Formats: sequence, C-alpha cells, structure tokens
Amino acid sequence: MSNKFNGEQYIGRKFGRLEVINVDKNKRWHVICKCECGNIKSIKIYSLLNGTTASCGCLHKESVYNKLIPLKEKYSPEAIRKQNITRIKNNKIVSRNKTGVIGVCYLNDLCIYRAYININGKRIYLGDFDTLDEATVARKNAEKKALQILENERLYYQSKNSTKKRITKHKGVCLNKNTNKYFAYITINGKRIHLGVFINETDAINARKEAEIKYRGIK
Repeated sequence: MSNKFNGEQYIGRKFGRLEVINVDKNKRWHVICKCECGNIKSIKIYSLLNGTTASCGCLHKESVYNKLIPLKEKYSPEAIRKQNITRIKNNKIVSRNKTGVIGVCYLNDLCIYRAYININGKRIYLGDFDTLDEATVARKNAEKKALQILENERLYYQSKNSTKKRITKHKGVCLNKNTNKYFAYITINGKRIHLGVFINETDAINARKEAEIKYRGIK
C-alpha cells in the first residue's frame, strides 16, 4: 500500500457487520464505519482488510453473553439445589469406602468412625463416633435436615418467582397462593435472609420476630 491513502475506494464496502461510509480525515489510515447495530466508529483500514475487526464491538459482547447463558443456568439456585439433592440421594458407594455406608468412613489410626455430608461442594463433618451405628444415624439425620432445607429453598424461590404471592399484614411474611403456605424473611444490610416456610401464619410471624431479635435486637 502506498503512502498516499485513498480511503474513498472502500466507501460502500462491507467488512463483517461494518460498512464504510466515509474517510476519517483526522486519523491516518482510518475510515468511518457504520455497524449493523447502528454504532458509528473510526477503524483502521488494516483491521478491516485482514479481518481483525468485524464489528464495533457488539459481536464480541454477544459472543460473551451467549457463553454466559449456559453458565447462568448451570449455577442457578435451582440447578445447585438439584445437584445437592442428587448427591445426597446417591446410593453409589466408592471402592475406598470400607464401611458400606455413604458419608461414613473409618479412621484406622484413631479407631473411630467419622460422619460427613457434602453440600454446595463443601464437606461438612458431622462428628466422630465409636460405633458404625452412631455414625450412620448422624449421617441419616444430616440427610433429612439437608433435604428439608433444600425443600424450603425450593418453596422460597417458587414463592419469590410466583406472581400470585400476597403480602400479609405482617412485615416479612408472605403467602404463596400456589402452595397455600407462608414464608418468612428479613432483610439485613440489603441482603434478604430466608427464615423458612410454614403451614400457618402464626409460625411465620414468630420466626420473623425471632429474627428481628437476633439480627436487630428488637424486642
């Protein structure tokens, strides 16, 4: 390419999403382009000719956004909840487990049984026990408690996303008309804390009051 730049020869040509509409007289080797999204941008002609630039930047943003959509679905609260339930209900015992009970291992050095459960990718230890039966009971109780918490989360998000939820007379207590159950919550430092799902309104109100005492010192 000669030192004398004739940008007018590119006017009307398209490069990806960009169409050359004029020559940029303020920048050497630059042309004014109009993108399909409507943005107008000054771009170096070399970038257009070698294919480095094909849009004003909107193409890259769309590509990143499309890659994020599956990640948002994968790590959504509902997806994580289902993953936790699957792991808890998994009955497959790994080969290195010598006790025959999921979530219970035997420590030869200490001669004790250790119980644990995995939630949200983190291992929570439930305690050390002298017998396998005690460790098994601890694991089973933890499973029941974890599944109940996950069920409460499901009902909470269902209530949160439902258009049929109704605010009661009491602050921090709502009724989900789909399930006919009450859920209580409290907001601390801009973050909503879920307090549970209840069959009757009184229990939900009491949970809210206890939370006010705990978090705000209101009696």
